[in-house]
Amino acid sequence: MKILIFGAYGFLGKYLSFELKNNQLFKQGRNKGSQFYLKKIVPKRIREICEKNKIELIINLIANTNVDECEKNYKKAYNDNVETLFKIIKGIKAFKGKKMPFLIHISTDQVHRGNGPHK
Repeated sequence: MKILIFGAYGFLGKYLSFELKNNQLFKQGRNKGSQFYLKKIVPKRIREICEKNKIELIINLIANTNVDECEKNYKKAYNDNVETLFKIIKGIKAFKGKKMPFLIHISTDQVHRGNGPHK
């Protein structure tokens, strides 16, 4: 199976990439050494990558998991954790009539209120 992992170089992404090594993996990251370097998620670029590589499954692991930072900067937290997902979905929907990749989105399980640190 051809799988594109967004956030493949993060904590969970490294482990997931190892577990899925028997598949054909395409890994996105924010560093220039990444297989697919995308500092900004752009729907058109996502569509192009998926069509060119015949991606069947997308796993999105991109998230801002720094709870204290998210509490201090709601706009950045919303952009990192919500808008990024919307852009990926928009890129997938652009296929129009072609077989779209299946999307798995893994989000944080942390919900906190008030000032940190949170343990």
